[in-house]
Amino acid sequence: MLTLGADSLADILFSNIKHLLFQPCDNELIVVLHIHLKSPIMIGKKKAKDVQFFREVSDASFDETGNKKRKRNYHDEDELEAEQEERKRRMDLNKYFKAFSDKIAEAVRPSLSSRPDRCEDRAG
Repeated sequence: MLTLGADSLADILFSNIKHLLFQPCDNELIVVLHIHLKSPIMIGKKKAKDVQFFREVSDASFDETGNKKRKRNYHDEDELEAEQEERKRRMDLNKYFKAFSDKIAEAVRPSLSSRPDRCEDRAG
């Protein structure tokens, strides 16, 4: 797997997108946007036909191995507030990534409908 830093850029043409998958962070530690391309692109010195964008949801108070809170001396109010903040963070990330994937899907849709093998109204 090829990992790039946050400051790296990858140019992806809408016409090169074959599949777009959105995985919300409902029961996961990350939210993922996976793009499967029709033709590979160069990222660095390697060809890539699959590109993923992701964002970690958890903060430092979560153990990534078991997705359980580390034991700390929180008061009930503090613990409840932290859980509410995490739920809000998850909802916000899901909303942001979903909106982004919807915008990509809308931009890709015109190029798909102009292909002769993708006609929706077929006589048969």
